Amino acid sequence: MEPPKPRPTNAELIERAIERMGARLETDDLKGSVGDLIRLLQLQKDLGFDQPTQVIVQWVDKIVE
Repeated sequence: MEPPKPRPTNAELIERAIERMGARLETDDLKGSVGDLIRLLQLQKDLGFDQPTQVIVQWVDKIVE
């Protein structure tokens, strides 16, 4: 028996929806509105999915002899 596949994260689900909506904008098969796309983009921004989760900065002094 195969182990169950992990559930996609909310960030992944939103990203997929945005990609599909964008692809549909290029065709006549648009089932969602531009407003739906804007709401998805705003949700993605508000939830911070496109932001780095952690930034590590390290200072290195160059020793000149």
